[in-house]
Parts: sequence; structure tokens; C-alpha cells
Amino acid sequence: MTTSKSRITDARGEERPPTGSRRTAEGSLRWPIRETFVEYVERMRDGLVLVEDGAQRLAEGFSFPLVERIRTQEGEVLRFRGTAAFRGHGGLLAVEFAALEIVRGREGARLDIAEPGFPGERLAILDLGEPRATRGGTVFEAPTLTEEGADLFFGNYRPGTRFDAVRLPGISFEEEA
Repeated sequence: MTTSKSRITDARGEERPPTGSRRTAEGSLRWPIRETFVEYVERMRDGLVLVEDGAQRLAEGFSFPLVERIRTQEGEVLRFRGTAAFRGHGGLLAVEFAALEIVRGREGARLDIAEPGFPGERLAILDLGEPRATRGGTVFEAPTLTEEGADLFFGNYRPGTRFDAVRLPGISFEEEA
């Protein structure tokens, strides 16, 4: 697997967090991921769907609480807590969505996750497209899988495959005055 270019390093090559205006905020990321994938895992004899570290499973999908919003010169990063993990096929299937981040910049918005097995590395798994304001939040209605995202699913989904909408209740992208 490749890693995304969202990794930020200092002059010595050591990873550092993005700098900019930091604040904690209320809100969450709610995402069914891909309903057909979740249903597939649940139909397996040994299929497991796990939520940890503050993530919740709700009727409309998985919920990850917002823990930090960082504004930078390039855009902003929204960090969410929690893990949704999928296991099955005697351990051959292991897909994990942990430490989600929405990274917004000049080139658009993407959804990144922690790369399983490689601490400090991130994968850009979805191109989110344009956000749309909703009553009480924001939605990315047509996210598509990136090449890294396709690798996460071992090629069972191709890059460009549409995934379920990413909803951000309590989070607005309107410019602050």
C-alpha cells in the first residue's frame, strides 16, 4: 500500500502535526461506509463489525466524534476519534477505519484514515467532492474511492467507486467573519 501525501514532517524528517489555528469543536462524522460491504461482513459465519475508542454504530451508520479542527494556510483538518473494524474469512479480511480526518485544501476535500500497521502513516481513502450545507451541518453526497482506498479493500472495489455519503452534523464550512 502507498501512503498519502498528508504526512507533515519537520526539517529532520520527523512527523509533526499541522500548524495553524486549533480548536476543539462539537460535531461528528456519520458514515455508513458502504452498506453492501457492511452487510457482506455481517452475513459471514465469522464476520465481525467492531466499534472502539468513542465510535458508535447507529441506525444511519457509524459515528465518529470530532475532537479537533485545525485551520491552516492551505485549508483545514478535522480530526475524529474512534475506530470501526471489519473482520472475517478466518482473519483474511481485516479492514479498519481509525482516526479519521477530513483534509480540505485548494485541491478539494478527502477522507484520510490511520494506515493499519504503520503508526503515524495515513491513507487518503476517499475523494469527498464538494460539500453541501444542510440544516444543522454539512454533507459530502458523492464520495469516491481513491487508489489507496481500493488497496485497503484488496482491489474488490475500483478507484472511483462511489461510497455512501459522509455527513457532518453540527459542522459547517461557512467562512468565519
